[in-house]
Amino acid sequence: MNAGALDYLVKDRLNADVLRRAIRSAVRQFRAERRNAQLAAIVTASGDAIISAGTDLGVQTWNAGAQRLFGHGEAEARGRRLTELIVPDVYKAETGAIYAAVMSDGTAQLKETVRRHKDGRLIPVETSISPIFDGSGRVTGLSVILRDIGERQRAEDALRRHAKRQALLLEVTSDLIRASEPSELGRMTFEHISSALGAGVCTHYRLDPTGQRLMLVFVHGIPPEHLEAARSLELGQEYCGAAAASGRPLVADKQRIVSDPNGSLVRELGATAYACYPLKASDGRLLGTFAIASATRESFTDDEVVWLGTVTNFLAQAWERLEAELGLRASEERLRLSQEAAGLGHWDFDFAGGTLVWSAQTRKLLGVEPTAPASRTLLLSLVHAEDRQRLDDHLARPSRFRS
Repeated sequence: MNAGALDYLVKDRLNADVLRRAIRSAVRQFRAERRNAQLAAIVTASGDAIISAGTDLGVQTWNAGAQRLFGHGEAEARGRRLTELIVPDVYKAETGAIYAAVMSDGTAQLKETVRRHKDGRLIPVETSISPIFDGSGRVTGLSVILRDIGERQRAEDALRRHAKRQALLLEVTSDLIRASEPSELGRMTFEHISSALGAGVCTHYRLDPTGQRLMLVFVHGIPPEHLEAARSLELGQEYCGAAAASGRPLVADKQRIVSDPNGSLVRELGATAYACYPLKASDGRLLGTFAIASATRESFTDDEVVWLGTVTNFLAQAWERLEAELGLRASEERLRLSQEAAGLGHWDFDFAGGTLVWSAQTRKLLGVEPTAPASRTLLLSLVHAEDRQRLDDHLARPSRFRS
């Protein structure tokens, strides 16, 4: 009866001590075989690539995960050097040094790097390299576990891009709030977003008072020989006119630009990716358009298109605000001129500060010095005594002026 390396059970020498040693050895062997079977099952079922190699880096075992990750079957991989099989040329020196260090020091190393698929494409991986020891503690090879981290890296890259765009959006909106002229809005927006989108061309149009044509407000990247054709567009003409006429964004990739009859100007500029957005007021009224084009990109991604839509919404809001402010200033100027022509004065009440502000003409009419503080008390003192109480009651009800 075979009892392993310790003893053979022989009938004429069988005793309790020998029997105990034989049973212990058999139990250890059984447990070791069971552990090995369990480990083999884990290795086989693992989604990671698990590879063992000798000290010469020749592949000894190659699991199904390695085949899925790198495309080589086990029979194809066995015996080939790891550095020749899956390591790109530019990483061979570095990888060879890491393998040598692990075997020399007997310590594991974890590293993010790049490996090569059978078809030549590069795969970002996290690799764990551990020494394999024999019973005497001598390093006899390496255990290499590789995990595809492409999806994780793409998710991390997406988060970084999102954070960068959000920060950029904050910068754009902060500048748009500070703008004092509508003509500044397109320039400010383009200066912030151009590098992030690889854009070299920008057009910002406003709708003319007739509502039939787009007039160029800001332009970047259009050479003089094409500029005249771009200064004014009918609704429906070229990409910007089409976006204005439909009220919807127009996004074109390289393939569409090449063949679209309405993209002649964009095509002549050598652009290969394009996006134009109608700019609308809060009531849905068309204000104009904003467009960018790139000659280094073949298309804008869906995320970029959505983000750019958010940017142009803020641009439209800033434009509407400026139009309202300019309209208010113009109205106030007309009122001032009318009052001056009629010899009328006016006064305002600052609710935040609770103070009166009198115009120069009002002070002149009331006979008040230019430096005298305006107040309710002073105003009432200048009113006829019979009218004073009625004016005081009238002022107190709606405004509650301070004395």
